[in-house]
Amino acid sequence: MYDVDVLDYKLLTPDQQKKAQYFCKEKYFKYVLELTDRLNFHHRVKYDSKFWSKALNFWLYRNICITYDKYIALREINLDSFDLSILDESSFTTPKTCDQSLKLLSFAPYGVEQLASIYFNLFSSQKIKTFSLKTFDYSCVETGTTPNLKSISKFDRLILFFKKLAVKRKIINKLKKGILRIVNNQFTAKIGLLEAYISTDFLLSVSFKSLFTIQEIQFPSLGVLKDKAIDEDSRSKIFQFEKDFDDFDKYFFESMKSLMPCSFIENFDEIYSLSNDYDNNMSHIISEAWLGNEFLSIKLAIMQRDNIKHIHTQHGWVHFNSLNLTWLESYLCDVYLTSGFGMSSLPNVERGGYVREKYPVIKNKYRDGVVFFSTTSPAYTYQIDENIRDLSFFNYLNKQINFIGMLKNDLFKEFYYRKYPVDHGWGELGALTSYFPNLKFDNIHQRGLDRLINAKLVIFDVFSTGYIEALIANTPTVIIFDKDIRQLSKEFEHLIDRLSEINIVFYNIDDAARHINAVYENPFKWWDSEEVQREIKIFLESTARDRKYSENYILKLLK
Repeated sequence: MYDVDVLDYKLLTPDQQKKAQYFCKEKYFKYVLELTDRLNFHHRVKYDSKFWSKALNFWLYRNICITYDKYIALREINLDSFDLSILDESSFTTPKTCDQSLKLLSFAPYGVEQLASIYFNLFSSQKIKTFSLKTFDYSCVETGTTPNLKSISKFDRLILFFKKLAVKRKIINKLKKGILRIVNNQFTAKIGLLEAYISTDFLLSVSFKSLFTIQEIQFPSLGVLKDKAIDEDSRSKIFQFEKDFDDFDKYFFESMKSLMPCSFIENFDEIYSLSNDYDNNMSHIISEAWLGNEFLSIKLAIMQRDNIKHIHTQHGWVHFNSLNLTWLESYLCDVYLTSGFGMSSLPNVERGGYVREKYPVIKNKYRDGVVFFSTTSPAYTYQIDENIRDLSFFNYLNKQINFIGMLKNDLFKEFYYRKYPVDHGWGELGALTSYFPNLKFDNIHQRGLDRLINAKLVIFDVFSTGYIEALIANTPTVIIFDKDIRQLSKEFEHLIDRLSEINIVFYNIDDAARHINAVYENPFKWWDSEEVQREIKIFLESTARDRKYSENYILKLLK
């Protein structure tokens, strides 16, 4: 047995997280200005802070959060009272891209070891022993893989039918887009759609109505970045300390010597050159997928620098949480076009409509199963927001176990647990099956959207894209919002309370389980009631309006 002390986690309560987010926001705006001067000097350019904040996308804020999370824990240690052994600098890993940075620091303990070693080396007054490790292998962390879970539904034939429909839709949509590209070649784009998550029907509609001056812009593959030696001298200069730096500033800048991705230093010129090719006749570019992708964000930074306005379409539906990152999305774009909601705290919000794919509503008699859509987050903090993190995940998993245990035996027979599609390494399936050996797991190789439109009842425990898709598909839906882990934004509290009054939103697992036990045999008796349908319509009018509102806004830009 090892004699191990575990540091208290400092960001367990919503109040602690709120204070931490405020601290990290302040540092973010300070560091944007610092890095603008330093990166300009290194690359011999004169770009403004707007360019660099866009190019650095969510990576900068995320890494401030990651570093702060370690800082507030490690500063509790009396360094001189321990016999320390830390990772040797020769073993430090420098990520090439933002994606590698996320894998290193939030999905694997290697990055945590590196951050802790940097802290000890920086602040300890004694000489510390070091040890070496092999270079971190990114292939051991796959952020997009899914476990091999086999569906054991009696209705596999029905699921296969919907899969075939989905494949058929994809083929038809590709044909439509292919024909549209041929037509687009005859016209000049005035508004571009670049990696925007929109439906094919929406794309066709705005293209025809604009006489093909609104076009989807293809983002060319940039290939594999060249392997360049880490420029340690330049990194030391870029991240040198200023006289007014506090301890956190010093820790963050010291850690960035090895942890800033090569995309922004060694490979920046290469990415810039590949991205500096676009049609400068455009007045606006609409894009959503750039948030953690520096290849896209650098291209958009170039376009914004050249006075092409960036319209960011709403990425997710987490704005009900008080710790959402809509402030950052809004700050980094010219116009934040939502799917329906407005936010008084954000100056550049435009209320649009729901532009993603909509599936037909399936008749009740063809629907199968009660499906619980679970969620997880990376093992280590990657941004201080609404996501579950670190030790609070065990509290969350315990509540899941208690919730499933409250379900009636007959309901349990048609209950499916749908694992989050990304395996974050928590091992929750093993924990669940140790309590419930007969628990059925939904087939996550089938798209979530395909599954929720043919389920009899769906359950969510987080406000995300899935619950909006379920409400649009008119699938009976229950949302469990745990106020012990998350806080509601005051601006949207009244909307959520109205859903709570009609038994769609529950603030504790006991009430949610009681309601599901009462309605699961025929959930449509409750769901199709005049009151419930009226309130869903009101809710969607505020959060996922008809796509015409986005269409009209974009088309007006051409006048």
